[in-house]
Amino acid sequence: MKTATKRIGFISIQQAQGVFADGYEVSPLRTGGEQVIAHRTNDLFATAAQYDDGEVVKVDKHAIHVRYGNGEDVRVELGRRFGRAAGVVYPHDVVTDLKVGDKLKRGDTIAYNRKFFAPDTFNPGGVAWKAGVMARTALIDNIDTLEDGSTISADMAVKLNTQTTEVRTVEVRFDQSIHGLVKEGEHVDLETILCTIEDPETADNPLFDETSMDTLRRMSAMTPRSKVTGTVRRVEVYYHGEFEDLSESLQGLATESDRKRKRRARALGKPAFDGQVDTSFRIRGRALDPDSLAIQIYIDHNVPAGVGD
Repeated sequence: MKTATKRIGFISIQQAQGVFADGYEVSPLRTGGEQVIAHRTNDLFATAAQYDDGEVVKVDKHAIHVRYGNGEDVRVELGRRFGRAAGVVYPHDVVTDLKVGDKLKRGDTIAYNRKFFAPDTFNPGGVAWKAGVMARTALIDNIDTLEDGSTISADMAVKLNTQTTEVRTVEVRFDQSIHGLVKEGEHVDLETILCTIEDPETADNPLFDETSMDTLRRMSAMTPRSKVTGTVRRVEVYYHGEFEDLSESLQGLATESDRKRKRRARALGKPAFDGQVDTSFRIRGRALDPDSLAIQIYIDHNVPAGVGD
């Protein structure tokens, strides 16, 4: 009996290390617990109407806005969001099945993370937790099952595919220029050039003709590479110093990044902030130098099932 109790307690340790996979689905064996989880987590995973019945006021790609019967408002961020665990960045897709004018009852799901939850067939308006991948299992004594070994099919390996996000940071000085920066939604591979960095001596210098400029760029340009295969999901810009001191191309990048932040903040009903930072801003534990700008490029990439998974 003591052993059984220990094993029951061990489930919290196991699930603390759990991640999503493409083939996850709701278990056909139901206990009721899969309906409760969405009510005991934060809005990165699921949000339910908690206080009263409500109505959907607005839905766009950034957020869903619900107004309860008591007049209280709630906004939930939608779309691609990023979470960190043990130093690794993971992509999350928060979605909603609601539209403007839909009515909600207390306890109904407003938005959910589709990597972890799915609409509940037996509980309309709610979601159920995806417990894992369903598989046919055969107990066979052969070379693949030596001691505690096992083997999976190619189809099962595809279902166990998951994703992580590589955050590549490009740092430049205020007087440098950036050209050809990758865009959100663009596919990159290991050798894809994320952008071209030019010193002020070669950036749009009128003293050189086009041929000379191309030659100088090849000689002096710095071209950081992706070093990972995936899709660019977000580009954010931060700068330590005054906006007016940025070169023209960097001002354009900072302005576009600030514009995206303001749109997300407006949809969530929160105050907007720009990309200007101070010494408290950290990149892998190191402060951004004064008169420097950092471009953070979020690249989602697949992680296939491997030996030991």
